[in-house]
Amino acid sequence: MCDKNQDMALSGKLIGYVEINKNGDFFHDLFRHNPHKMFAIAPDRAHDCELHEGDRGAVGSVISWHYIYGAYHITFFFSILCM
Repeated sequence: MCDKNQDMALSGKLIGYVEINKNGDFFHDLFRHNPHKMFAIAPDRAHDCELHEGDRGAVGSVISWHYIYGAYHITFFFSILCM
């Protein structure tokens, strides 16, 4: 018998695959010149990117990204070393 106060729920992980019909130039341009567009692509995951040093897309620039992975809020920094 079920308890009337007990909620029933399903839990698990759903994994899917999506084919992307873009070449590498699209992603290079996205991350180098237009990283702010990532928020339009994945608004539930990507939240902010900040330029800390240099010019966006230039060698030596430092950018931090803030995003969510599962229940974790993650920040990472990256620097462009060469082009």
